[in-house]
Amino acid sequence: MKWHLGASSLGSSRSGYETDVRRGRRADEGQRWAASLTGKATVCIAALYVIGGLLVLFWPTRVDGSFRTELKGVLSRLHQKGLPTFIDYSSVEFLANMALFAPLGAFAAVALRAGMSWAVIPAAAVFSIVVEIVQWQLLPARVPDLHDVLANVGGATLGWACTLGARRAAISTPRTRD
Repeated sequence: MKWHLGASSLGSSRSGYETDVRRGRRADEGQRWAASLTGKATVCIAALYVIGGLLVLFWPTRVDGSFRTELKGVLSRLHQKGLPTFIDYSSVEFLANMALFAPLGAFAAVALRAGMSWAVIPAAAVFSIVVEIVQWQLLPARVPDLHDVLANVGGATLGWACTLGARRAAISTPRTRD
């Protein structure tokens, strides 16, 4: 059965409905292609993140070795200019650990089903504890620390929560067609 719900006055054999269906198919194909490309880019970014993160976590010496003295000097000058003294090297290191694990939480919120994405929080805790044990047992120049575990879990939780919040905001925002 052929629908003719809006054929043009010029005698076109293609109805408006058929044209809309064809355009819809093209739009769907374009959306699928964009989603596929976005998915591939996400996988590439996630792979780079994992490789970089593992290098940082299992580097045989402290990652901040030579940078540590310089950062303490910069913080000291900033304290003289009014930076609150509670922002010290330890707090910067804690925030850096959070930043290292925040993408893990974000990727998990995207990759896992909505009802299971919460599992990234205990998984981050277990993974972080394993990392600290490996550093303690196999990397004598590294110093395991409970604060690292807390920062890592906090970062993963923050990344997870921000991604879920952004997803919920995007879902609840009405979309209009241009």
